[in-house]
Amino acid sequence: MSAIEFPKIAAVEVIPAQPKLADLKNIEHIAATESVSLDPVAYVVKITLETIPPVSSHGFELYLDDYRIRKYWGFQNGIYFKVYNPRFFAKHGGKQVRFCLAGDQFQDTGFRLPREKARPSARAIQPLSAASATPDLLPSQEEVLAH
Repeated sequence: MSAIEFPKIAAVEVIPAQPKLADLKNIEHIAATESVSLDPVAYVVKITLETIPPVSSHGFELYLDDYRIRKYWGFQNGIYFKVYNPRFFAKHGGKQVRFCLAGDQFQDTGFRLPREKARPSARAIQPLSAASATPDLLPSQEEVLAH
């Protein structure tokens, strides 16, 4: 049996983007349950991989130190997850991005989550689109993941 090769990271970025309808619902829920005021922004944590691992029966879990990221998705050049509450970066910023296999084989990547979220300028979150109540000047999530 050959050794499992963990994905290798090329870059970790945090990019503010326009939230989708489902993101806006998540933002509203978090704001209500945590009694915080949140901007209508989806912070995309984009993890670009050197090479995309082949499809296999081995699923890698994504961690920030010992905190498991339960939901992440793939894009052409890697994986990403979304953050809605900027306090996440205060709590988890600087933590090591790690992959885990089978709950016990951890691989440090040499990359860390940035300590602070990327900040959209005040201009970027103004004006809100009347149709969707989302920031017009932020890039779409599709644009963020295409570059």
